[in-house]
Amino acid sequence: MKLALVAPFWVPRYGGGEVYLDRMVKHLQEDFDWEVSVWTVTQAGEDARKGVSNLSEDQVHRQPFEFDPGAFYGDDSWVEWVSEWLEETPHDIIIFAAPATYAFSNLPNAIEFYRNLKKSGTPFGMLQHDLQKGINDLLGTWRRKGLTWDQAKETVLCELENIRNDGYWKIDPAGRDYATPVFYNPDFLIAVSEWGQTFLNPFDEVESLVVHPPLEFPDDLATAPVDRPYCLGMINPIANKGPGIFLNAATAFKDRKHIILKGGHGRHEHEPFLQMVNALPIEVDFVDFVEDINEFYQSCDIVLFPSKFEGYGMTPIEAMIAGTLVVSSDHPAVHEAIGGAAPRLPAWGDPDEWIQTIEEILENPEPWYELMQEHVAFVKERQTRELQSLDLLLRRQVK
Repeated sequence: MKLALVAPFWVPRYGGGEVYLDRMVKHLQEDFDWEVSVWTVTQAGEDARKGVSNLSEDQVHRQPFEFDPGAFYGDDSWVEWVSEWLEETPHDIIIFAAPATYAFSNLPNAIEFYRNLKKSGTPFGMLQHDLQKGINDLLGTWRRKGLTWDQAKETVLCELENIRNDGYWKIDPAGRDYATPVFYNPDFLIAVSEWGQTFLNPFDEVESLVVHPPLEFPDDLATAPVDRPYCLGMINPIANKGPGIFLNAATAFKDRKHIILKGGHGRHEHEPFLQMVNALPIEVDFVDFVEDINEFYQSCDIVLFPSKFEGYGMTPIEAMIAGTLVVSSDHPAVHEAIGGAAPRLPAWGDPDEWIQTIEEILENPEPWYELMQEHVAFVKERQTRELQSLDLLLRRQVK
C-alpha cells in the first residue's frame, strides 16, 4: 500500500507536530509495510541525509521556495505544487497534515482542489494537531469565568450548534477561525487527542480516529530521583504555554538553577520572556537546540508544563518517559497524556499553588515515580492499539 503524505512542516523544525508525523511514518513503514512519500517545504530532504528524519532522501519531495510559515494561513498557491507532485507520485491514499487542513473561505484554489480530489475517488484524510484559534479563545473565555473544562466544553459545543443552525458552520464569516477540516469533505479525520476530536468533528460528519502522538520508549525507566544540575525546566515559553507560572516558581526557588529550551521554531514571542527573566534575581540557562531531547529532560528535577491550550501535550509525557517528574496544567488534552501520574493545576490559577506543589514533590518524589512507571506502561499499550487502528482505517479506506 502506498501513502502520500502532504506535510508542509517537517523536521528539522522540531515542533511537536513535526515529530508526530515523522514517528507516525516510521511505524507505518516498519510495523505495517506502508510505502510512504512526503511532500513538504522544509528541509526534510537535507535532514534525511543527516539521519534525523525517519525517511530516506528519495521518499521526500521538498518544494524549493523561501520558507514562510504564514504562507499556509491565507495563501493557497501550494495547491498547484501539490497537484503536480500527486500526479507524479504513485499512491493509494493521501493524508493532508496541518496547515494544509485549515479551511478559509478566501482560498478558492484549495476549495476547488479538494472538491476535485473528492470527485476523483482517491481516498484522503486530514490530520490536525491543534484546535482552531476561535475554539481555544471561546474555551479560554469560559474557563477564566470560572467554568470547569467540562462545562466550558459543553458551552462551546452549544455555541457551535448555534453557528451551525445559522448556516455558518465550517467557515465562519466573522473571521474568528472556528473552521474545521470537515469543510473540505475528507473521507476521514485523524485527531491527536479525544479532546481535539471533540471540536474537529463535533457533529460526527466524517469518520474520525484518535492517534495520540507516537512516543519512543526506553528499555528501563527511572525509578528514583537522582542529582540533577537544574531544578525546573520548561520548553517554548510563548504566551499560551504559561511562562508566568515558570517565572514565579523559578523566583521561589532562586537558590537553584533552571533551564529553558526555546523550542524548535525560534519564535520572536520568546523575546518578552527573555527580558523578564533578565530583570529577575534568578539564574536561568537558555538552550536553542538539543540533539537529544531526553538529555534536556534528565537535566532537571521537574518539568513544568503550565500550558493553557494544547492539542495533546507531548512534552510532559516525554519527560516522564525520560524519568523526569512533571507538574502540569489541568488541560483535558494534557490529562490524556499524563493521566494521574503528575499533579495537574489550573493554568489560570494561583501561582502559589504551583510553588507549594513543587515543594511537596521535591520533598517526597518517590510516590510520583511509582505512578509515572505505571502510566508509561499504559501509554505504551495504548500506542500499540492506536497505531493498529490507524493501519486498519487506512486499508479500509483504500478497499
